[in-house]
Amino acid sequence: MDCDKACKILQISKKFTQDCVKKAYYKMALKYHPDKYKGEENPGEKFREIKKAYEYLSNEYRYHENIPEETISYKEIFKSFIQHFSPESDFDDLFL
Repeated sequence: MDCDKACKILQISKKFTQDCVKKAYYKMALKYHPDKYKGEENPGEKFREIKKAYEYLSNEYRYHENIPEETISYKEIFKSFIQHFSPESDFDDLFL
């Protein structure tokens, strides 16, 4: 999944905030919950797609927080790079 597809699924703009993602997810999840939504043959599929989009954008936002350009350092860039490839690891103690 990519950012464009996830934004399209949740019906939000590409310049989103974490609050915007949460609100859109809750709205879409209520609308397309399998217990309520009977519009398609497999109502759970749309719900799973919405959940995947939410998870993707939540993780994406965590790595691309709005940091003012003056405060960006090589340390922050390196941390972002490491977190992108290994989000579950904490390399702060090893390298920094």
